[in-house]
Amino acid sequence: MTQIEFSVRGVPIPKGSKKGFVPPGTNRAIVVDANPKTKPWQVLIKHVAGGYAPPNGPWDGPVSLAVRLWMPKPASVPKSRLGYPTTRPDALKLCRAVEDALAGVIYRDDSQVVDLDIQKRYGPPGVDVVVWQIDKPYELNEGQLF
Repeated sequence: MTQIEFSVRGVPIPKGSKKGFVPPGTNRAIVVDANPKTKPWQVLIKHVAGGYAPPNGPWDGPVSLAVRLWMPKPASVPKSRLGYPTTRPDALKLCRAVEDALAGVIYRDDSQVVDLDIQKRYGPPGVDVVVWQIDKPYELNEGQLF
């Protein structure tokens, strides 16, 4: 199983929803990201991931993705308490920005991600990423859930 592992430092930014509008005088809708800060964060992830990209181009086939998101600890959380970052943004939207940024660099398309492990914790801001190329099919026994 081939594995790629790297970290990106910076405050994680969520991949928000899309919003659309029709400019005056046209009949074509334009769709943009609701969060304008997402693009620079994804460019940074792509840049760092590019240094770890597979030598023969992005992977085809199924991949597993593990993402550990490190959020800055607010001053309101006591230093003695570990706690968890249970406030916005949510872990899934933060991960979606990472997942989309890796498309075309590590794997061809984010639809190839078949296993996903997400953790959101307090710590020095950034994201740790591990991607595995899955090289053999899974077997599911009758009555087995996982």
